[in-house]
Amino acid sequence: MLYELIVLSLLMHWPLHGYVIARISNDMLGPWEKISKGTMYSLLGKLERSSLIQLTDPGNAYHISDRHSKTYEITQAGRQHFMELMLDTTSGLSTYRRLFHLKAMHLNFLPLNDQLYLIDHYRLYCQTAIRHQKTQAQEIRETPDTRAEFGDFFFEGALDYLQVMNDVWQVELGWVDRLRTRILASVQDVENLE
Repeated sequence: MLYELIVLSLLMHWPLHGYVIARISNDMLGPWEKISKGTMYSLLGKLERSSLIQLTDPGNAYHISDRHSKTYEITQAGRQHFMELMLDTTSGLSTYRRLFHLKAMHLNFLPLNDQLYLIDHYRLYCQTAIRHQKTQAQEIRETPDTRAEFGDFFFEGALDYLQVMNDVWQVELGWVDRLRTRILASVQDVENLE
């Protein structure tokens, strides 16, 4: 789902050469994960066979190149599938944080109500994670034998870890609140222009 969403979201912006899709995708995934050329071209072939993307004139590509590379654009069916992937809040909950980070860059393709739905869903996801970290820390502190059973180093390390994770989720919550405010402000700006 992640790789499909990356490819379709990039093609929502512009037609692109296959190697540019691979390069941008790898930049988005970060320094430790890379999509191999084989995996990328296999995915592009699958998306093309599913009529979600199609070949287009290389002159239409956002990035013009002398390289002989296939150039892809998204189809109407691909746009529909992109919307379905964007609005999916039940698949991949264990990696939903990472998925939402990707989705956040492409919210502008969704109607306002869907944007707010995704933001509010992620806000609840963050709040659930924060509650979980706090509950876990409280349980560790309140279990009398935990420190004696596992030792001071493990006990303090577990509490430190839970605090770090709580801090991370608090940062996420702040970010999603700023994102919501920015989207609502942009809508207000458009309304003021009319």
